[in-house]
Amino acid sequence: MTKPAEGRGHGVATVTVELPVTGMTCAACEKRVGRALSKVPGVTDVSVSATRGQARVSGSPPPQREALERAVRKAGYHLGRPAWVLRDPRAWLTVAVAAVAVWILVLLVLSVDLSAGSVGADAEKLAVVAVMVLVGLAAGVSTCMALVGGLILAVSAQYASSHPAATATQRLAPQWAFQAGRIAGFAVLGAALGAVGSAFSLPPVALAVLVIAVALVMTLLGLRLTGLSPRLAGWSPTLPGSFSHFLTGQTKPRGSGHWRAAGLGAATFILPCGITQSVQVYALATGSPLMSGAIMGAFAIGTAPGLLALGGLGTLATKSQGFVRVTGVLVIGMAMVSMVGGLRSLGLTTPSSEPVAAAQISDNVTVANGVQTVRMSQTSRGYVPAQSVVYSGLPTKWAIDAKSPFTCSEALRAPDLGVSTYLERDRVNVFDIAPLEPGVYSFNCVMGMYPGEFIAIERQ
Repeated sequence: MTKPAEGRGHGVATVTVELPVTGMTCAACEKRVGRALSKVPGVTDVSVSATRGQARVSGSPPPQREALERAVRKAGYHLGRPAWVLRDPRAWLTVAVAAVAVWILVLLVLSVDLSAGSVGADAEKLAVVAVMVLVGLAAGVSTCMALVGGLILAVSAQYASSHPAATATQRLAPQWAFQAGRIAGFAVLGAALGAVGSAFSLPPVALAVLVIAVALVMTLLGLRLTGLSPRLAGWSPTLPGSFSHFLTGQTKPRGSGHWRAAGLGAATFILPCGITQSVQVYALATGSPLMSGAIMGAFAIGTAPGLLALGGLGTLATKSQGFVRVTGVLVIGMAMVSMVGGLRSLGLTTPSSEPVAAAQISDNVTVANGVQTVRMSQTSRGYVPAQSVVYSGLPTKWAIDAKSPFTCSEALRAPDLGVSTYLERDRVNVFDIAPLEPGVYSFNCVMGMYPGEFIAIERQ
């Protein structure tokens, strides 16, 4: 679409052209497209929106549409409205096969007995970190990393111009320094994110809502990686472009030292890349500095091969779209697990209480002086035992021995039993529960990962 506008001088009319651009997903994409279009002869003003999938270009005389299209393609994008659904059967087949494989993997993991000690929790954390490395590998070869790659090229170019006699190995040193600084910076700043999440100690209900929000963000990230819905790929939240303007507007670093390169690598933590910000939201929600730092550090390690390739080290990372799509399926799988957990924590997936026939109370339940006591432990694998049969009509004391820190089961949510709190570590937490009617009363950790239930039966 072409619109005439008032001229800026000499009586020549300025013409504004609106271009639909597909493939943009974040502020970095907007800047990349905007810079490419601004170099087209005749262009005087450019405005780009990833959310609307549109670029507005003004010029006097009007720039040639063919030149604008070439600039957009050179930046790594295409003209046209993004489709709601990808029509490539090969992409859908790849995602379907990956989904089946991931489902089988989940069943295999669930079939392994990891209840001893903290092995189960450690295995879950290692699995999350491993998936973040894969997400980083996929992000490292995406257009989202193009801006970071440009910074690496600028660092390398400035070093080469300042040290013309440097060997090939020496010229690679700034790139290695950049990557080292980036990985260390992501780990440290990621830990700070986790500390912020931990310090706020959100109420269990608020944390459950946050878990659902993070799951939605991760779903959008997974859809972006699979490429199955180009339109939805642009819906991911991003930081305001002004937040990192001082970095994104910088074309050359102000120094050539390796420390400068390392510092610039660490500073890329705040660049407006949608994939990076999705992982940051996920890390924040962990509420654990150690886990959050590990997640962000693993993500940065994953991006290193692609960024080194962009910096000229060689094709160390594959650009296979199939690999990226498989990673997207893994991310969506993680999102679905988090979503179910969050909904369960809010009681939205728990069936209504129904009378249950049981012969006797559980071994962990004792009755004395008209009061029954339910004893269980909070561990890295949840609540042990997870199911307790109690008498209806009797007041209950619920005694939970909190043994395992830094796990979802620390935050207990049991609205049906009138309990919603964080367990105090290394002590027995006791809660008074009013007499129950016959039926099933569910409870779970705040993220919904570890469920349990009380089964109240009539006393014979």
